[in-house]
Amino acid sequence: MATDLVRAFVREDLKKSDVVAEVVSLVTVLEQEDFRKLLQEFVDGIDQSMLLDVHLLNGLVQLIRNAPQGYIDVDDLVKILGLLNTRLKDTHKQSTRHTYQLALTISQVLDSMVDSQVKGLSREQLHEPLSDYLEELKQDQDPYLVYQATYAY
Repeated sequence: MATDLVRAFVREDLKKSDVVAEVVSLVTVLEQEDFRKLLQEFVDGIDQSMLLDVHLLNGLVQLIRNAPQGYIDVDDLVKILGLLNTRLKDTHKQSTRHTYQLALTISQVLDSMVDSQVKGLSREQLHEPLSDYLEELKQDQDPYLVYQATYAY
């Protein structure tokens, strides 16, 4: 049954928040193949969407944080962080809500990377640009954004 729900979610073009919440709640009972298909759907949705979909960001975090041991590879986390870093840099600075959501998601992905003991990030391509941008965000007027930027930094 869980597999059928994942397939229906993948086929559906419109990913409403209640549907995202429902499919993410299945993460602990999914087979690894179904989990990875679902993870790919969230990553593709974030990557290919012109407008930022906050529901997909929240769902991605829930998938990552609740994934059974061994379902997510270290390389997956690095690639997801790279995607989120790109989306963060491409977000207009006056869009505090989207910047905050991306910083929050990045913080939680970084937590998962620490839990998975990820080492050896590309300093020039990922670590330094992300650190520099988070340093800028720490100067923002929004205290919630400052907190997330500081936490992720």
